[in-house]
Amino acid sequence: MQAVQDVRVGGRSSRTQYQYTLQDADLDELRDWAPRVLERFKKIPILKDVNSDQQTSGLTLALSIDRDTAARMGLSPADIDSALYDAYGQRQIATMYGALNQYRVVLETKPEFQLGPKA
Repeated sequence: MQAVQDVRVGGRSSRTQYQYTLQDADLDELRDWAPRVLERFKKIPILKDVNSDQQTSGLTLALSIDRDTAARMGLSPADIDSALYDAYGQRQIATMYGALNQYRVVLETKPEFQLGPKA
């Protein structure tokens, strides 16, 4: 167990008591060095359960919009972007307030429509 911190400085929140954050303006360089640093940390005997939360295998999809057809249907590229963000982004649509906390309500699409580009 660990005490909850009221104020965090730097990095992002994690479930660990200590964290070391690497940052780089060059993503390729970061992807090259992060595993090296991780392996070196694992070799330090005083450190236990060293791991990484780096996620390098995210899914991507290239979308090509037929602007002429979209315009005939009354859709702008901003409308299409907004609809995709509503379905797959983190669109906050409301905030619920409790006695001690507040909870953000996030819009998402049904799970059966999250399976792939054809869905």
